[in-house]
Amino acid sequence: MLSRQLTFLTKLTSLTLVGSFIFFNSPHLLKAEIINSSIKTKRQEKNSSRNGLPVNRIAGGSRSSCLANNHRLVALVPEENVNLTASNSPKLFFYIPATKNPYQIEFVLRNQNDELVYETSIDTNQQSGIVSISVPNSVNFKGLEVNQNYHWYLSMICDPMRRSHDLVVEGWIRRIELETAFKKQLQNSNQIKQAELYHQKGIWHDALAALAEEPDASQWSELLDSIGLEDLAQQPLIQNAHYAPWLHRDRISTYTQQ
Repeated sequence: MLSRQLTFLTKLTSLTLVGSFIFFNSPHLLKAEIINSSIKTKRQEKNSSRNGLPVNRIAGGSRSSCLANNHRLVALVPEENVNLTASNSPKLFFYIPATKNPYQIEFVLRNQNDELVYETSIDTNQQSGIVSISVPNSVNFKGLEVNQNYHWYLSMICDPMRRSHDLVVEGWIRRIELETAFKKQLQNSNQIKQAELYHQKGIWHDALAALAEEPDASQWSELLDSIGLEDLAQQPLIQNAHYAPWLHRDRISTYTQQ
């Protein structure tokens, strides 16, 4: 009987010691778990901010006081972080909705170091349409460099005294180098075929620019439908004869490429 009691007490003492060890050390274990979780979260946030570039292809505020209807300012680009071009002087396309009065539209291009490289402004004619903006070469700026990201903004200035009311779309563009074989394919193709080839390669800006040179209603609609903007397929390109010319005022930055 005494032997059984001693055995029971021995087991109870062992359990008590183990429980005490866990109890007194659990704050340290919990703290370590919290630290590890925090480090993991920060690492994920860092990776997310590194890869996530701001993109906003449709301007907010469909009830803006400067618009004549419920249409919105739209950049004709896919919803991707960076869209591609093979040109050092690419064209970007935007849908400009009808406005109640003439307003100024501002286009800004910055390099990946956030340095201004190009800026231009456009006076609207109150009518809706799709307008293209080209990034020109200059003495200081030789155009987009290969494998470099550029951040662009397009703003409709509804009230110059309250720029916080601007309608703004923004995105990123990156120039890539074409393979020799692909260049030969382009040389032997018309504009419509070139647009198809560019689109297959995911070179969006050049696909749209090529098709705009020789607009084909079916191809144009199909191209915009591929990025969810089929509603804009019937909107006229701004260079159509019945549209008054839009006035451009360019300003090339003094930023000099190295």
